[in-house]
Amino acid sequence: MVERWTRERAWEWYNPKPWLVGCNFIPSTAVNQLEMWQKETFDLKTIKRELGWAEDLGFNTIRVYLHDLVWMSNPKGFKKRIDMFLDIASQRGISPVLVFFDDCWNTCFTSGPQPPPKNRRNTIHPRRSYLHPSNNIQREWILTQS
Repeated sequence: MVERWTRERAWEWYNPKPWLVGCNFIPSTAVNQLEMWQKETFDLKTIKRELGWAEDLGFNTIRVYLHDLVWMSNPKGFKKRIDMFLDIASQRGISPVLVFFDDCWNTCFTSGPQPPPKNRRNTIHPRRSYLHPSNNIQREWILTQS
């Protein structure tokens, strides 16, 4: 078992690191994390271009959401696409933070073609991200405990 680092060891690891500058990332051709990672809509060309823009802006980290439906439908292909993404990010000097099977907003989701972006003016989130199915389980448990 790996032992917990001492405070000194943690600072030793952290001090040479640059200040983290980044954002949440989803390519402009994807409406949500399902569309970003599904085989049919994984857009390597756009990802390369937009991670290049992130590099040009001085970003050194990005947060990327993964969805369990992509994993459940094709774990091997999903891992291959994640590896391609990580290679591109590494070439750009960007360290991604992968958020495993966590997401937000919509409760109705399915694999395959995704609905178009919401066409609203002055909206913060025109995308269509989806809640993880465990949210329903958590909500039901909370309701039974009240």
